[in-house]
Amino acid sequence: MVPATPPSVDIIDRSRAAEGEVEAGNRATALVDGFGRVRAVSGAFTAALRVRRDELLSQPLPAAAHPEDRPALAHALHAVASGEWPGCSIEVRFLQHGRQDRSVRLVLSPDGPQRVRAHATDLTSEQEASQTLQQYESGLQALTAHSLDIWALLNENGAMRSVSDSVSVHLGWTPEELEGRSIQDVTHPEDHALLLDLLRALKAEPTSVRSTVFRARHRDGGWRTLESTTSGFNPDVLGNSVFVVNARDVTARERTEAALREVEYRFGQLVEQALTGIVVVQHGRIVYANPRLLELAGLDADAVALRPRVLPLIDRRSVAAVRRARAELAMGASHSSRVHLRGRHASGRLVDIDVASSIVDFEGSPALLCTVTDMTEANALQVRMAEAEKVEAVGLLAGGVAHDFNNMLTGILAWVDIASDELGKENPIAHALDEIRIASERAAELTRQLLAFGRRQRLEPGPLDPGEVVVRLKRWMDRVLGPEHPLIVNVPDAPWLIEADRSQIERAITALIMNAQDAMPNGGEIRVSVTHEQLDMDRAQVLGQLTSGPHVVVAVRDRGVGMDDATRRRIFEPFFTTKPQGRGTGLGLPAVLGTVLQSGGALDVQTAPGAGSEFRLYFPRREEAQRRISDPRHGGGTADTPPLQILVVEDDPEVGRVLRRTLQKAGHQTRLAASAEEAETLVRSEPVDVLVCDLGLPGVHGSVLSGSIRARGEARCTVLISGRPITDEERTLAGDHTVALEKPFRPQRLLAAVADAVRAAGLHAG
Repeated sequence: MVPATPPSVDIIDRSRAAEGEVEAGNRATALVDGFGRVRAVSGAFTAALRVRRDELLSQPLPAAAHPEDRPALAHALHAVASGEWPGCSIEVRFLQHGRQDRSVRLVLSPDGPQRVRAHATDLTSEQEASQTLQQYESGLQALTAHSLDIWALLNENGAMRSVSDSVSVHLGWTPEELEGRSIQDVTHPEDHALLLDLLRALKAEPTSVRSTVFRARHRDGGWRTLESTTSGFNPDVLGNSVFVVNARDVTARERTEAALREVEYRFGQLVEQALTGIVVVQHGRIVYANPRLLELAGLDADAVALRPRVLPLIDRRSVAAVRRARAELAMGASHSSRVHLRGRHASGRLVDIDVASSIVDFEGSPALLCTVTDMTEANALQVRMAEAEKVEAVGLLAGGVAHDFNNMLTGILAWVDIASDELGKENPIAHALDEIRIASERAAELTRQLLAFGRRQRLEPGPLDPGEVVVRLKRWMDRVLGPEHPLIVNVPDAPWLIEADRSQIERAITALIMNAQDAMPNGGEIRVSVTHEQLDMDRAQVLGQLTSGPHVVVAVRDRGVGMDDATRRRIFEPFFTTKPQGRGTGLGLPAVLGTVLQSGGALDVQTAPGAGSEFRLYFPRREEAQRRISDPRHGGGTADTPPLQILVVEDDPEVGRVLRRTLQKAGHQTRLAASAEEAETLVRSEPVDVLVCDLGLPGVHGSVLSGSIRARGEARCTVLISGRPITDEERTLAGDHTVALEKPFRPQRLLAAVADAVRAAGLHAG
């Protein structure tokens, strides 16, 4: 009976057998016939088996093997000789004089009909070296079991054969997680070359010991600093290079040393470069003052060397507070004190200061260590912040009113258009209706300004024509400025587009126009122009973060009082203003600068005392070919749209009625819902083609309601209406084929928006 293939046999192909020949060096070779008898043998083969040549020749090769290995070897020889196997690798124990002597790996490959070539590799030396190394590892583990240091055994390639348990204390890894991994896997990439050089040096001088410092990765992802000593074994002893590493975690020590160095450095710089005044006072005299204190008091180093008295530097109305705080510290009533005083600069001007004091030992005697903070600007800032909060409150109120006013204007504009269509242009009342429409459009412009002022609009940058913005602003700015300040505008005939938010740009230009009016109290022209300028690299770098190329320039010029260089350098500081008390907050120009920078532009100011000022806003020009976003407040042409089933969802009754009437007049079957609940009920009973939905419904967002209805297939497309720009996220929530429409709008724009939504949904084709 032929035995089954034992686990020690690895069947291999001819190419892998050739690899075995190379490994054996083509020296330890024997030729065996189909009966397992050795017909030819090399000296290297007999040396690997530790038997004589005459003991193998003409003898069955399995006879020299251990009795337990003979069946497997005989089977392997027969399988390879008969062609059943293409080749195999087998480990066999061979006997010398009746006792087990050598462990050998044989690679068997065909060598002609009923002939096998056997290549032998002696495994005994490797096993003995491995056993010796395992014994050393066991001893090392026993030695390091209770050591706080990290011990590791590395092979010649830097792979970790064993690691002590203490590695989990310092690096968080378990020994099992590290064993078999390269040391490079857990060390800092910048230290890899250092460690490889160290291992190469130890391999060249196995008896030497080397020390180094490197960084190892903790299991939490952080880095620890290790200080190590590494030694090697002579390859002649174990058969390969082995390295013993003893490492100690010095992270805490390094951090402490670094912190001490940092403290020593900073302590020398802290006091001298502090932005707060620091002074040491003994017996009422200044014995030390840092540069900031000298600046606050208007003193020089020579004056401090004379140890001047403190009280002359304090306003007389604050002297009592100084003496009271000093007495409390002297009596031990408190360890520190803090008082708000008025100090006197050497020039005579008064400054508000905050003084915190504590008792310290200075050069062997008690002294007061005081930190002095200039509160003059901070106190002024609090006053300005109070003014800014008032402005913010007014802005919030204005924004809230504007939202409600938008709904009213939507109804007014719609009813005016409906009345005009019914009466005709020849009716005497038509002129009056036109005047109502013009007034309503001006009111619509005002609501946009109120919304921008109240910051109730979300920022929506897009293609924008500054010339069109300037023309629209002129309509209502003329009435605000009055005849004493005529507004002259000069804009190109064709649009030059930029990428910006309309409300921000309108607000910025308005602020500059109002500043120009304030600069000419006796009246004068204000000129606003939109021009085109090609910037080269030098000019772009001078202006700021711009690139060379075409730019659109919006310039606002006045012939007012102008500014000197000192004032010009500060005009963009928050809360800095040259206007009288109560007239300005100092926030206008910083807001203008922020708007321009957020839009990717730059701002340049040309001014001189008595010569007026010109503010030039530079914006990168957008390519004309890109699609321009239409302004929903302009009238648009209606489309030839077939009759549709439309549901209007609007909580304002007046707006809802005018929307339904406009759509019904265009031939659409229209229903009206005043709430989300009513809308859900109507579409469940009868689905619609178009959902016209207000964004700000009570209790639910209009885009969420649209998305829910659209997901059930109860509407094909949506027109979202709102008093502010609608974001991409809101369009996505509303569903595909959603068109945004911003209040206030005229009936033509509503019909055009419905046509756009229908066209996007492909309802025409149906």
